[in-house]
Amino acid sequence: MTIEVDDPGPRTPLQRGEKDEGLAMSSLVLELQAEFPSVPGDQVSVLVQCLWSHYDSAPVRDFVVLLVRKQAKEELSDHLGPPAEAPARSSLPAPRRWGSWHPAPAADNPV
Repeated sequence: MTIEVDDPGPRTPLQRGEKDEGLAMSSLVLELQAEFPSVPGDQVSVLVQCLWSHYDSAPVRDFVVLLVRKQAKEELSDHLGPPAEAPARSSLPAPRRWGSWHPAPAADNPV
């Protein structure tokens, strides 16, 4: 049995265009505006564009949006505190380490 396959010719690598990156940038700006509602939208947009421009000469473009998202979140968190969706810290004390546990003194025998 022989299977014949049409040869499509040489393959060209998939190229992402400026349109795709523009959509990714716009989506990222909207995402950050939702996470940091106290920051004006135009400032978020300028921050994303500025960070994105650092990667203009990068030959591999696949991870630019991930790198810019991480940097923008760090930048906004440094200046504003945690994003709106960040859960509040618990008022419970931090758990003790294994070697540092000591029983609490009895109520009738204060130390």
